[in-house]
Amino acid sequence: MQVMVRVTRERCAMMNSNRRIGQFTSAVSALSVGVISVLLMLIPPLLTVTAAGAQPAVAPPASAAGPFIGPSVGLLNPPLYIIDSLETHSRFEVMFLGFMRVRGKFERTTGTLHHDPARIDEQGRTNDAITAIIDSTTLSANVVNANATNKVLRGPEFFNVEKFPSIIFKSSRFLWNSDRLTGIDGTLTLLDMTRPVTLIVQKSGCTPSNTVKRARCTAEAFLKVNRSEFGMKAWSASVSDEVKIIVELVAYPAVIEAATETKSETKSETKKTDEIKAPSTSPLAQ
Repeated sequence: MQVMVRVTRERCAMMNSNRRIGQFTSAVSALSVGVISVLLMLIPPLLTVTAAGAQPAVAPPASAAGPFIGPSVGLLNPPLYIIDSLETHSRFEVMFLGFMRVRGKFERTTGTLHHDPARIDEQGRTNDAITAIIDSTTLSANVVNANATNKVLRGPEFFNVEKFPSIIFKSSRFLWNSDRLTGIDGTLTLLDMTRPVTLIVQKSGCTPSNTVKRARCTAEAFLKVNRSEFGMKAWSASVSDEVKIIVELVAYPAVIEAATETKSETKSETKKTDEIKAPSTSPLAQ
């Protein structure tokens, strides 16, 4: 009797164990099916991304990526140069009493030049442009009694610098003879009057940078105007109507020029700081 009870208990225990194993196997199977389903859902997108990443890169349209950097840039946007006010010199000449040549200068000339030295074809030249601004308040005559003459020339009878402090030349077309620049058509604004003029170019050229010098463009040019056409009619009996303006121009690439100006400003600020920190040696301070 005891043997039969023990056998029955062992059979029940075995059945319970088999039942638990079956439940565990079912749970594992369900979990496996779930994992496989998730993987099947994730694999296609991953394959798509991988395939897309393997494709060769295509440049975005210009509207999204900005202007295309290529040969057309020289045509559409010639490099910008900044006229150096320290190295550029502007002068003027008039005749006095018909035989005496009176000369003078303007101490400051600024402006911009758009020009690509690498583009010597006709299409590249059509986009060349220059704007030169002469500061007429810096006028100085090269005569014996310069102070009195400067006062007259800067006054309302001539350049009237207090009211019109700038003389502005703006180009409309560069004139070429083969590969040589011979002139520049444009307009001259003087005393708030604008007239068409032609700048005669005697010498011009651009040089790349080297170990000694920065890249730059230079030019020597002049133009002649009748001052009466700009309303400058005073002293017509003794001072010639024709005025000659001569410019010796030096321009540097804009990026280098900007960096140079920033560097100069930094040095200037450093110098000012040092001057503030340095003890005064003036007798007045003792």
